[in-house]
Amino acid sequence: MAHVVLLVEDDADQRELYLLLLRMMGYAVRAVGDAAAARAVLAREPVALLLTDWYLPEPEGDVLIREARQRDPALRAILMSNAWHVAPTAAAAGADGWYRKGESLDDLRTLVRRLLAPADIRDTVAVPA
Repeated sequence: MAHVVLLVEDDADQRELYLLLLRMMGYAVRAVGDAAAARAVLAREPVALLLTDWYLPEPEGDVLIREARQRDPALRAILMSNAWHVAPTAAAAGADGWYRKGESLDDLRTLVRRLLAPADIRDTVAVPA
């Protein structure tokens, strides 16, 4: 079963670009244009990753990440923006990473794969009985 990625991007052209990338990577994607629609998706189905633009119509993406993490602390989240100054905002919101829009899509692809990769069995520690 494919991980579900919730993509929140108010710019239709950028939303389509990221939607195609994520689908080519094999993920099931729910793509919406605002926080209200994102909240509806989060209320009706489990989501593995929230990939959201920072600058959205009320509220901004960092607020959406905080709300979503309250509902599901295991949710992974990436905040996107064209602005460099958003990196600390992403960290403060509890995002697992941030992506500067306009940079290489390979960077976004790598970040998404890292966050949704299954745990490597070699990284687990056996606890003696």
